[in-house]
Amino acid sequence: MRCGRDMRQSCMKTLRHFRNCFIHPKGNENIGNVNRKKICESPSFTTIQTNRRLRDVERYPRVAAMKGCNTDDHRLFRLAFAEENVKFDSDKVIFSDEVTFSSDNYGRQIVYRSRGSRYDPTHVATRFRSGRVSVQCWGWTPSDGLGVLWRLDGNLNAQQYKVLMENVMLPSVRMIYPDDDDIIFQQDNHRVLTCVAVMTWFSERPCIRLIEWPPCSPDLNVLENVWWEVKKTVNAMINTMPRRPTTKDALWNIIKNAWDRVSSRRQYLRRLIASIPRRMQAVIDVEGLHTRY
Repeated sequence: MRCGRDMRQSCMKTLRHFRNCFIHPKGNENIGNVNRKKICESPSFTTIQTNRRLRDVERYPRVAAMKGCNTDDHRLFRLAFAEENVKFDSDKVIFSDEVTFSSDNYGRQIVYRSRGSRYDPTHVATRFRSGRVSVQCWGWTPSDGLGVLWRLDGNLNAQQYKVLMENVMLPSVRMIYPDDDDIIFQQDNHRVLTCVAVMTWFSERPCIRLIEWPPCSPDLNVLENVWWEVKKTVNAMINTMPRRPTTKDALWNIIKNAWDRVSSRRQYLRRLIASIPRRMQAVIDVEGLHTRY
């Protein structure tokens, strides 16, 4: 049996070796991501030893989080926006976003099974490589519930977006807020949404106050969470059907039903709105980098 001193020396040797194989964010001394290939190239470490040493320093294989690419300018913009809106008042704020729904399964599915039954038909999530249909949608949500879900005709362009704002967004918002109130409107920085024609349309309507939204910031838009819930509901509804929808109209009917189901979850929607100040603080804490939202 190895004594405590030998174990400490072995651990220190391992840490010194790993320190040369780790990527240090911002050039500091904190252990960051592991270059496992470089570790395994060392003749003194086998694969089993490498995995054991990684566990000793509390490094485990995990699926990387998927986030958008943030440049230094994006980080500064996000940080400045979060500091200015850390006490964000969501009253009369309209959040908007567009999304694409598909008749295929979404993401990984969790099943509870016994060993050796991984490929049992009841435990397999099927994927449909052909015959899939998709529908593009646009929606908005106020601070006290869900607003309107609208089906888009093909790819969104500037002309279609202006018609959408004029004939869908404004009338539906005015049903909730009186004409004498200003509309505080949020949209992302998609090039179609920020082109000259669209910006001119907004400037000609002083009743709409457009939020200068930071780039690459889906974690600050609560409608992103709503989309995920709607997608899960759509997937659950499709899985209970004898056959999957094969037309856009059939998929659209399912999406509308899923939207209505999520709309009825008032407590969930209130929690999302209440999380906005925490999201701003999270951006400040990580200095404009990615957050868990």
